[in-house]
Amino acid sequence: MPMTNRSLFHYNQAMHDYFQAYKRYGDYQLRQMFAGSLRHALSYYQADYLITYIPTSDKHYQQRQFDPVVGLFGDLCSLETLLKRNAIDWHQSTLKRSERLKAPQIFIAQAATLAKISKSKILLVDDIYTTGTTLRRAGAALRTAGFIGKIESLTLAR
Repeated sequence: MPMTNRSLFHYNQAMHDYFQAYKRYGDYQLRQMFAGSLRHALSYYQADYLITYIPTSDKHYQQRQFDPVVGLFGDLCSLETLLKRNAIDWHQSTLKRSERLKAPQIFIAQAATLAKISKSKILLVDDIYTTGTTLRRAGAALRTAGFIGKIESLTLAR
């Protein structure tokens, strides 16, 4: 089943600068900059979808002391933790498109949690849509764990 993605903004130089300050330099207060736009977008999904997120790696969490996607969305909706990242030693932003597409599966879905879900739709939220590989792999992990419903995604920028 194909996954539909909705991105709120184009990734341009201003967005690059925002993410550099927010993620690389750890300016956690910047998480609120797009809260109004994200809240409005989420309002279309909250009643019918279980909302989960693309988790940051343990390494990046230790460096930043926060998960940037949870920072963006966590105050705006109820986020379920359905995915866990495998340990990886490479930073995705350093990979070329062809390398990202060939990279191994990096997600494991929490099958026990997934089995308790009563909703038939999942919304995956993430910060940036680059090639779509991350979201497709997350969706594949949910399918492997047994989810057969609709999966869509929402990102801040593409």
